[in-house]
Amino acid sequence: MQVFLKAKHWQLFLLTTAVPFLFQMMLMASVFGSMIAGGNPTGMFSYLRYYPLIGLLIMAVMFGWFWAIGVGLQSKIPDGAKLNLKWFRICFWYGVVYMPVFCGFICIMMLDFFTHPAQVPFGIGGLFFLMMPFHFLATFALFYCMYMVAKTIKTVELQRPVGFGEFAAEFFMVWFHFIGVWMLQPRINDMIKPGYQPPIPPWMRQGTGNL
Repeated sequence: MQVFLKAKHWQLFLLTTAVPFLFQMMLMASVFGSMIAGGNPTGMFSYLRYYPLIGLLIMAVMFGWFWAIGVGLQSKIPDGAKLNLKWFRICFWYGVVYMPVFCGFICIMMLDFFTHPAQVPFGIGGLFFLMMPFHFLATFALFYCMYMVAKTIKTVELQRPVGFGEFAAEFFMVWFHFIGVWMLQPRINDMIKPGYQPPIPPWMRQGTGNL
């Protein structure tokens, strides 16, 4: 867990955003290059075999980061403000199990469709329909994990129970991770330093100065 808590913002951004973006650019360059050269652009689908690896990389980093914050920072919270992690753990492990299975299923079906389109079963639509409830549960689980991560960060900083209105900004920064990581991770790096002191709100600093 310490690996994710000690990681720099640019390292997390590189693994979760920059690498997938570069992969997409390489794929597009290959397609356009093949089209300009008069080749067959359907060769791009051979790259789909790498999508599970990219997806697993992103999920491993994101879920590892979630767990490191949601569980690893609990020691920084005073006893009266400890968070109940029962549902966080349930949602976390549901997402860890479901997401790779779903991504792998999608990639296998796409590869099978483009390589053997005539053999794709017509019942695939029904299978997707059956998976929808599990997908909605996975979406809920992901948002709940983000909710708890944001709440943990704010609770560590304020050292007291917090309401959603107090950590709504952190929630959206976790949601839009490619932007929020630049602001959240430096704060997390500070939290794990020995002798960490939560930041004093501006109005309290002003009041202290007047005494």
